[in-house]
Amino acid sequence: FTEYKTLADAKAALSFAARVPASLPDGFSLSHISTLSDNFLQVIFTDGKRDINYRVSTDSDISGDYNTYKTEKTVTVGDFEVKMRGNARVSGATWSDGKLSYSLLCTPANYNSGVDAELSETEFISIIKSVTDVK
Repeated sequence: FTEYKTLADAKAALSFAARVPASLPDGFSLSHISTLSDNFLQVIFTDGKRDINYRVSTDSDISGDYNTYKTEKTVTVGDFEVKMRGNARVSGATWSDGKLSYSLLCTPANYNSGVDAELSETEFISIIKSVTDVK
């Protein structure tokens, strides 16, 4: 991964026009920005206890999440079929627009903290809508 200080610098290194979430749950702010070659952007937002890892790429499987969850379901957000997975609430979501693949994953900021990092389905949908322009 190549780290960047600004989103503008990271986006300039990409071979595609990347969008990032414009809406996040209260308390979250930008933490880390990185790319992997010119086809993968990763942006991490944190509230100090939980991280939201957002990824967008021209590749198809980009979540990096290989955990097993109690629930998996597909919901429709605008024109997108979004696969959501989680335990009590939602830990991750993936979707595609046909050209780019997207992933959101919530994790504890400190993996050993025992913090419940999951968000509500409504919070996930709000973030997804802010990336996709769905009203």
